[in-house]
Amino acid sequence: MPVDRTHLIPLSIAATGHRDIPPASVAPLEAQVQRVLEELKAAAPHTPLEVFSALAEGADRLVARVALRVGARLIVPLPMELEQYVEDFPDPASRHELQQLLDRADRTFVVPAPPDDDGDRSNAYARLGAYLARHSHVLIAVWNGLDPQKLGGTADVVRFKLEGVPATYQQSEYLLLSSETGPVYHVVTPRLSNPSITEPPHTIVLRYPKSHVAEESAQQMWKNLVDKTDGFNRDAAEQSEKTKRQRASSRQELLKYVDETFLDPAMRATLDLFEYADALAIGFQMRTSIFLRSIFFIVFAAAVAFEIYAHHVWEEIAMIAIYVALLVVAYFINRREKKSRDQDKHLDYRALAEGLRVQYYWQLAGVHPTAADHYLRHQRHELDWIRAAIRGRSAEVYPGISLASRLERLTVALQAWVQGQYAYFNKTLGRYKAQRHTVERRVHVLIGAGIAAAMILIFTKPWLKQQGLHGYAVLTIGVLLVAAGLLHAYLDKRALSSHIKRYSRTLQLYDDAKRQIEEALARNDEKRACKLFRELGREALDENSDWVVVVRDRPLEVPVH
Repeated sequence: MPVDRTHLIPLSIAATGHRDIPPASVAPLEAQVQRVLEELKAAAPHTPLEVFSALAEGADRLVARVALRVGARLIVPLPMELEQYVEDFPDPASRHELQQLLDRADRTFVVPAPPDDDGDRSNAYARLGAYLARHSHVLIAVWNGLDPQKLGGTADVVRFKLEGVPATYQQSEYLLLSSETGPVYHVVTPRLSNPSITEPPHTIVLRYPKSHVAEESAQQMWKNLVDKTDGFNRDAAEQSEKTKRQRASSRQELLKYVDETFLDPAMRATLDLFEYADALAIGFQMRTSIFLRSIFFIVFAAAVAFEIYAHHVWEEIAMIAIYVALLVVAYFINRREKKSRDQDKHLDYRALAEGLRVQYYWQLAGVHPTAADHYLRHQRHELDWIRAAIRGRSAEVYPGISLASRLERLTVALQAWVQGQYAYFNKTLGRYKAQRHTVERRVHVLIGAGIAAAMILIFTKPWLKQQGLHGYAVLTIGVLLVAAGLLHAYLDKRALSSHIKRYSRTLQLYDDAKRQIEEALARNDEKRACKLFRELGREALDENSDWVVVVRDRPLEVPVH
C-alpha cells in the first residue's frame, strides 16, 4: 500500500486505450508509458502521482502495472458493479490478473449512474470516460489514433479530454462557460483488430486542447497548473513543522461539532487537505502583513529624511544618502516579495481552503454538488489548479458512508457551518470596522495637525525665522502630511472598506440562511433544507471569488510619496 500523503495534492493521470494490443507491442509501450510518468514526476518533484485506470484488458492494465512500478497510487473507477464488470473478461487468467491489480489499488469505486439509468453497458463506459476526463489532470491514451465512432471508446475519452465533457455526462448550470480540458499523451499502438495507425508505432504524441488560440497558450496553462500544484505541495512539506499548531487549530475548526470517527472517506480527505491549505494561507498572510507594514514604515522614514534635507533642517549630503538607501531597501524587499510570491500564495491557498470548506460542509449536509463546478468561474485559467484540487476531494471520488440520518446531518451542518460562519463574519466585520475607524481617525488627526501647524506657521513665520525654527516648522507640516498620505494608502491597500461591504452582505446571507434552514428542519422538510445548503454554498463560493479579485487588484508595491 502506498504511503499516505493525503495532505498533498496529487497529479491525477487517467488511462484509456485498446484492449487488443499485439503482444509484441507490450514491452515498448510499457517503456513509453514509464517515460511519460517519469517526465511528469520530474515536472512536479514534490507531487505524488495517482493513476486512474478501470483495469480493462490491454491498455488499462498496462498503464496500471507501470504506475505501480514507478510508485504511483492506483485508483480504480469501475463503469458498473464488479460482479457485472467481470463478465467482460471470461478468461480465468484475465480475471485473476484483474483481482491482483484490484488488491494493489488504493481505492476502488463505481462511477455513479443517474437515477434514470437504463443499465446499458455502452452508456456505462461513456460515463466512465467522462469521469476520467473530468477528474484527471492529464490523460494517457494507448491508442491507434482512429475513431470508429464507438460510444464510450478510446476516441470518445480522448475527445472528452481535449474538447470537454458533453453536457449529457455532467450537470452544470453554466452552459456558456467552457468545459475544463487538459493534455493527452497519445502513445501510438496498433491493435490486433486493426493494424492501421495515424503515427509511427510506439511513439508519443503530446496533444493539447483545441479550444485555445495557440498551442503555446495551452502549454503555458498546463505548466502553470503543474507548477502551482507542485508549489503548494512543496510549501506543505517545508512548512509542516512550522504550521503544526495552526494546522491543529484549522482542523479543529471543522471538527468543532463533528466527531472525527464518524467522517466518511470523502470528508476525511477534504479535511486533510483543508488543514494544510488553511494553515499555509494564514502563514503567508502574516508574512504579507509584515511586509506591508515594513514597506510603509521604510518609505515613511525615507520621506522624513528627504524632508529634513529639503527644508534645510540638516543639509548634509548624508540625508540624501539615507533617503536613497531606504528606497533601495524598500525596492529590494519588494522584489524579494515578488520572487517569493507571498501575497499570491496567501490568496491562492485561502481560495483553496475556502473552496474545501464549502465542499466539506456540503458533504456533511449530505448534498452532492462539487464545489469545483461553481468556484472561481471567472478566473478560469490561472486558478485551474485550485478547482482541480477540490474536484479530487469531491464526493464522486469516494464511496460515501452515512454519518447519521439525513436530518441529523443537516442539523449538525446548520450548527457547524451556518451558525459558525455567522459568528465568524460577525466578529471579523466588527474587527474590520474598528481597524478602519482607527486608521481613518489617525489620518484625520494627522491632517488636522498639519493644518494647525500650517496656521501657526502663517502667523508666526517672522518669529520662527528669527529663532531659526522655520525649517523645523515646515518639516513638521511635511512629515504630518506624508504620514497621513501613507496611512490612507495603507488603508486602501488593505481594502478594508471593500471587505466591510462584502462581509456585511455575507453576514446577512448567513443570517437569512440560518432562519430559513431552521424553519425547514422544524418541518422535517429535508428537501428544502438541502436546497438551501446548496444555495448557501454557491453564494459562499461567489463571495470568496469576489474577495480574490478585490485583493489581486491591489498587489503589494512600494508606495510613491
